[in-house]
Amino acid sequence: MKNTRNISSKTIKSLYAHSGNTCAFPGCNQVLAYNEDLILSNICHIYGLNPGSARYDETKGDEGYLNSEENLILLCPTHHALIDKDEANFPVETLKAIKSTWELFIKESLSSKISYNTSSINYDIEAIFDYYVNEIGNREITKDEIKKEVEIFSKQSLNVKTVMMKILDVVHDDPQQTYGNLSGYDFNMMSVINELAGGMEDKLSIIKYLMDRNYIEESRYNGYTERSFYMTEDGTYIDLSKNYHYRIENGLWSVLHKGQILDAVYRTHHML
Repeated sequence: MKNTRNISSKTIKSLYAHSGNTCAFPGCNQVLAYNEDLILSNICHIYGLNPGSARYDETKGDEGYLNSEENLILLCPTHHALIDKDEANFPVETLKAIKSTWELFIKESLSSKISYNTSSINYDIEAIFDYYVNEIGNREITKDEIKKEVEIFSKQSLNVKTVMMKILDVVHDDPQQTYGNLSGYDFNMMSVINELAGGMEDKLSIIKYLMDRNYIEESRYNGYTERSFYMTEDGTYIDLSKNYHYRIENGLWSVLHKGQILDAVYRTHHML
């Protein structure tokens, strides 16, 4: 039997409240409902509602769950279309991380009266550019690219910023880490985890989010190497690229280009 899109008014109100009436997609922040006649939002299913829909999973076929707030994310029409057309880059776990990170940011913003409007943030783009070119050594970057990344990341939640800054601190404290022959922006994720407060699952969702947004990368067990597949005693294979706990403990981590831009911001302004 085909599932119906039966979302209760209570769920809709709660979803808007937890999303801050704003698109949850990183860097968008489109206001979604201005009044009863101007509503720009799409209520999107994380697990698809029926066969043929994006991210459909027959094991999640309970209509009550599929239409629950847990399985819904509030997006603008543009980003709803994007996640449904590009399932490879926006699987279920990525959308869950985007949802939880944004809703946590909204909660923190409301509780601490922090605005996520970046108009009052004045970063010295020239100083960031000079640091990136001279210290990091990449001369192909543009000032417009730096400005864009600064504006996007400055809107992230305090928890996301804290994890990213701790990563950058670990990189600078001991760039060799436990890998011996590695340097630059390679780091040991467990060194980061051990210095952060909170539960592992909270940290895991933020780390996955930073990976999905191309700030950091784990390359040892990324699904494209022989190391990623472990054969059990019964002859079946386990894909370690899906085991984020294992990757955190044993992986080979590095800060990517976007993360290096944030490092230039952090080193020149001591904040993000």
